[in-house]
Amino acid sequence: IMESYVSPALLHDFLQSSNHHYQYWAMEKVMDAAGKVKPAYEEDVAGIIRGKNIFTARFALQKVHPAFFTPARQLWLWDTYNTAAYPLQMAILKKMGGLRLGEAVAVKIASAVTAGNRAQFDAKLALLAEAGKTSGKVQRQLAAQLDGAEASQAAAMYAVLQKINSKDKTVRQQMLRYEQTTHQTEN
Repeated sequence: IMESYVSPALLHDFLQSSNHHYQYWAMEKVMDAAGKVKPAYEEDVAGIIRGKNIFTARFALQKVHPAFFTPARQLWLWDTYNTAAYPLQMAILKKMGGLRLGEAVAVKIASAVTAGNRAQFDAKLALLAEAGKTSGKVQRQLAAQLDGAEASQAAAMYAVLQKINSKDKTVRQQMLRYEQTTHQTEN
């Protein structure tokens, strides 16, 4: 019976509802099997991801196709990360691992790489360590944090910067300063 009443207005209402049963049902109607969202419903799905119900948020986040996250929506997702509860933050970082991150969001992640706990740090650093995601700006953000980071975090960031083999003069100088500081501490 419900199927005969389906309309765009009803789907919008259900997606914006605080009733998770309605939201799940409507998401199944507006996404295909690959997670591609019908354009008319993208903002509603984004609203669910940023919504108060962590379970529907995580479901939508996991189900939605990576193409949903344009560079502008990646920045929106990072803003969502900053206000989300821990379990959703980790789900967001996991989702970002499957995206081709734009430079703007990568720089924001790099500037906040040490914020949070070790699992968050490791997840953010893994995002930045992937090939093609380490522009000069990202490298400079990481290198700038070598001095102030906790020792094991600094060592991990240093290892990533070494792996990247940065040619950036500022990055190389900060890495050298880190090496000298670490070497002095060891003696």
